[in-house]
Amino acid sequence: MIKYLKKFAAITAMAALMVSGAAVASFAADASDGDSTPVYQDGVYTTEVQTDRAGYSPSPEKELDLKYPNKDYPVEVAVIIKDGKIVDLAYTKDPNEFTVNTSSDFNYLLWAMDGHQVTEASYNYLAGPGKNYEKYQLDPKPPMNGVGMRDQIIAKNGTEGVDTVTAATLTSKAIIASVDKSLERAVKGEKDDPEPVLPQPDTSDSIIPADGFYAVLNTEDNVEEVGFDANKMDEGKTEESNRFFLNVNDGKITAQLPIEQRQSSYPYIFAGTEKEALAAGEAGWLKPTDFDYGHKTSKGEVAPGSLYQNVPIASLDKPLHFMMFAKSSGNWFNRLLTIKSAGLKQIPYGNYEPNEFKYEGGTDKVTLTCPQIHVTKDGVTADINFSSSNYTKAAVNGVEYDPADKTNGTTFTVPINLNAETVVSGTTVAMSSPQTIDYTCIISFNPNDLKIIKAKNPMTAKAVNKTYKVKNLKKKAISYKAVTVKNAQGKVTYTAKAANAKSKKALTFKNMTY
Repeated sequence: MIKYLKKFAAITAMAALMVSGAAVASFAADASDGDSTPVYQDGVYTTEVQTDRAGYSPSPEKELDLKYPNKDYPVEVAVIIKDGKIVDLAYTKDPNEFTVNTSSDFNYLLWAMDGHQVTEASYNYLAGPGKNYEKYQLDPKPPMNGVGMRDQIIAKNGTEGVDTVTAATLTSKAIIASVDKSLERAVKGEKDDPEPVLPQPDTSDSIIPADGFYAVLNTEDNVEEVGFDANKMDEGKTEESNRFFLNVNDGKITAQLPIEQRQSSYPYIFAGTEKEALAAGEAGWLKPTDFDYGHKTSKGEVAPGSLYQNVPIASLDKPLHFMMFAKSSGNWFNRLLTIKSAGLKQIPYGNYEPNEFKYEGGTDKVTLTCPQIHVTKDGVTADINFSSSNYTKAAVNGVEYDPADKTNGTTFTVPINLNAETVVSGTTVAMSSPQTIDYTCIISFNPNDLKIIKAKNPMTAKAVNKTYKVKNLKKKAISYKAVTVKNAQGKVTYTAKAANAKSKKALTFKNMTY
């Protein structure tokens, strides 16, 4: 045992060298010098250690240069042993609730334990019409290790030969140090007593409101976020500038989601974990529909932000994992978002007048108006009317739309962002060749001041209590008095009662107004 402890001390001293990215020889369950293999006794063993920034150096000749983390923090890992084998590793506290330096500190804990993929960005932001951008190319940086500490240590039944996780080197080394100390106790059987209560995944049912369209009001109180680097998801306090809306269709929630981070820095988000984002690929990543919209903060400053449509929300009243891709570093950053059901206001499906409509672009020869907004189970669209009849198509986010009406100018029904910019590209044939002109439209929609447009019935019935002479019957003409009025499939049907009590008929008047 003395010989073994000397070997253990030497190995842990080597681990303290903290050479980034190198395989660390540490506590092992298998002896390599012919001694009997250490036997781990079943139980849970936890040890708290500190990260060691002072011991980290990217290269021998370079002094310590770490922006994040800017100070050390504790790491406590539970080693679970069953039948003499390591079967699981877990933090004793929920990493999502961990903050020492910034609100996104928990990234290092998640990356180190679960694994992390660093990628080389080949993304370029292109200014100009339509605000287009090049596709991001997924290209892993070599050399790197993306396999987390949990999988490696379980597979090796110890820490010998385990590689630190790229971009989480300090936390990886802290996990190794914690596990080494716990395994030393496991050989002696000094298990935790009582066993710690470890964080468990939330398996409760999702909280989904009834199908419908909802505004999320008072976002300061009803939206909680971690790691978005913003005090609030939507700084606009007044409902006139609210940008946070939910649509629930067939029990599934999607959101118009405002984020106070610049699209040119974070070109993609994903609803889920990092592993799920990488498995989904670019087709599953969400791109903004409004780029770098500016809005004033409570301090009167203009803050950058991005707006996303059709963002899946798994549940209300629960912290949900989101990933944001940072093109400058190639990292997927973990974020948390909780939307409280108490902050929802349902907006009935129907047609509404905008509270205000503004636009920029084009010339004085053509004016744009927005007569109505359509709120349906499939989302929100708006009628955009061009005063000229020369417009043949309109496009929003690269999708083209044909005219919906050409009675007075040209009207297109297109998807829109509420209370944020929507770029509508209209193609006109008024010139010698077709030209596409970008119009930046802002449609204001105040959930507390809804301007409902009532459906107009072209066959308004005023027949009740009138008497009609009905001809061409087999018997003599009989008078009928309407008692109920129904409108169905283009017909106004009167269920009538005969003046002659012996006869009862239902008369249908087609395409007539009374």
